[in-house]
Amino acid sequence: MNFKLISIMILVLFSTTIFASQNNDSNVSKDAIFSLNKKVYEKKDFPNEYQALSPKEKSKFISQYIYYTLLSKKLQKESITYKAKIENAIKKRDADLKRKGIVLTEIEKLILDKKIVTDTISYNIILEKHKKIEDEIKEFYEKNKKGFNLPKRVEISHIVIKDENLSKKLLKELSGPSDTLKLFSQYAKKYSLDKNTKFNGGYVGEVVNKKMPNDFFKFLWKSKDNALLSKVLKKDKLFHIIYRFQKYKAGQQTLPEVRDDIEKYLLKKEIKKWERKIILKLKKETKIVYY
Repeated sequence: MNFKLISIMILVLFSTTIFASQNNDSNVSKDAIFSLNKKVYEKKDFPNEYQALSPKEKSKFISQYIYYTLLSKKLQKESITYKAKIENAIKKRDADLKRKGIVLTEIEKLILDKKIVTDTISYNIILEKHKKIEDEIKEFYEKNKKGFNLPKRVEISHIVIKDENLSKKLLKELSGPSDTLKLFSQYAKKYSLDKNTKFNGGYVGEVVNKKMPNDFFKFLWKSKDNALLSKVLKKDKLFHIIYRFQKYKAGQQTLPEVRDDIEKYLLKKEIKKWERKIILKLKKETKIVYY
């Protein structure tokens, strides 16, 4: 589920939402934020980071929290059935974040932990209905084989800075500690100008040659795996401090390599349709009050 759509879905699907005045309800604490079916949620129910959020960020967080809280409550029985798969999905998620140097805030972890529960349940329920999924995957791969012929690429994180002196200073500081990736993530959040990656610890993902200067990519390609680049690179009048994970040679991806990605793609529409049915039922059962 795309986070950007959640706030819209909450407003559209839960049209029975009520806005209450604190002054008119003496039984509600002044720290109350909202209630779900008479259960009141207060500031103390959320991580301390909540107070530091902007009004827009608070609204987004609450929308996400309500969505996944309602969905996960509706799927309580299923969460027992798929407990082992949920735990495994969380372990895989945490290992992947650690590898990429992404450190979640308490607020992010709260939402993503709820999301992974609902995502795992919905995925497995829909998967079990597809008895011929392996045939569908093979057919999709054969029809789209050209699309799995990829150019060479490099997986990176970066910190983008306008000031050359600051970029060199940070590079020197990052070259010292043994846990470079952890400090890299902190510096990305603090200094990077790239709003799309800074809150993911600077993680970019895979980049290809055609999207950057040739000498820039060549240096990335020749650098060491899982290591900080030895110098700051300049591109479009900005300075890039880069952590390089690994490189991938050009060539055809095999079916085993892309099997899981194809399966997720094939099930995506049906999962969204299934979740929407549940949300429509929840609309009739839910009363949301904002204070």
